[in-house]
Amino acid sequence: MDYDKNAFLKYADEIAPRLTEIRRDLHRHPELGFEEVRTTARIKEELAKLPGVEVKPIAMKTGVMAELKGTKPESGTIALRCDIDALPICEDKPASHTYKSEVPGKMHACGHDGHVATNLGAAMMLSKFRPEKNVRFLFQPAEETTPDGAPEFLACGVLDGVDEAWGFHLNATSDFGNVGWYDGTVMAGGTRFEIFVKGKSVHGSYPEAAVNPAVILARVAVEIDGLKSLVRATRPYSLTLLKLQAGTETVATPHEGLLAGRIGYHEKEVDVLLREKIKAYAEATAEIFGGKAEVKFTDLLPLTYNDPRLGDRARASGRKFGFPLEQIFPSMGSDDFGYYGKDIPTYYLTFGIRKGADFPIAHTPTFDFDEAILPRAAAVFASLALD
Repeated sequence: MDYDKNAFLKYADEIAPRLTEIRRDLHRHPELGFEEVRTTARIKEELAKLPGVEVKPIAMKTGVMAELKGTKPESGTIALRCDIDALPICEDKPASHTYKSEVPGKMHACGHDGHVATNLGAAMMLSKFRPEKNVRFLFQPAEETTPDGAPEFLACGVLDGVDEAWGFHLNATSDFGNVGWYDGTVMAGGTRFEIFVKGKSVHGSYPEAAVNPAVILARVAVEIDGLKSLVRATRPYSLTLLKLQAGTETVATPHEGLLAGRIGYHEKEVDVLLREKIKAYAEATAEIFGGKAEVKFTDLLPLTYNDPRLGDRARASGRKFGFPLEQIFPSMGSDDFGYYGKDIPTYYLTFGIRKGADFPIAHTPTFDFDEAILPRAAAVFASLALD
């Protein structure tokens, strides 16, 4: 669809103060996953102001689905998705900071307040520059929780009749204004593992009579860390030990213990291999020392896959406005946008927000960003439905 690029960007600049106000309001009032009641109400309030945009009911307390009918609705439907929840992190900024979180122990430390503002900005722009396709705006709750919000949100039928879905993230590891793209697996799938070891508790004066789970789990931890040699460097993955717990520091040795961690992978075959080896190492080590190990694996999130068929459009949208393009490095982090790609093509962009070498990364108490990114991101995101 042809549209005036300059008029499009001019309108993006016109709505920039509105997007900043929305973002700062949400930042002051962060809500955790499945609790985003005020956030949901604010999103609906903004969407109700837009000609042609209709909020649709969903069977969830939080989250929003809205739709804009295209000028040629028979040409299909595109979904633009963002996440809306905050994190249980205490914000570390001066009290004088004009939009500091007002909720103790909670903050938008991952930029989801900016994601909401960006998707609302895209809705504002597409309400004015009407696309041929129908556009479904999705504001998903609980991306940061376990279990994640995407499965329940998708079960509400938010992708019914959708031909393709797009997501994005503000990216603190990419320079400000860069439009990040990558064709293929862009974010990792995840598996949690938990190794429960039972041993034999005795008085600490007689350690030779004990079967000490702490010793067993320490050996298992070292062996697991050594699994890096099993996987070729060309097959990215991560293996992170997160918890080792045994005993209560009494006079008796512990009788049970736990080692927990996470596997991140870009290929399911790597996940399968690591599961097999972790289970084998844990059981064999426990047996050598006279204990017993039970290993539990829990699927966390699927891979996020960027369909190469959408890649040219992703790059063209940034190039059209003269924004720098950056082929980003696939992340070992995960996002529940991966669930959206089960049955339809999907693509996940990033918008760079980094300014300077010491720029705070996401999930930290000092995280923040320059809101000048919001109209730029909204313009690119909206243009995906026009180009």
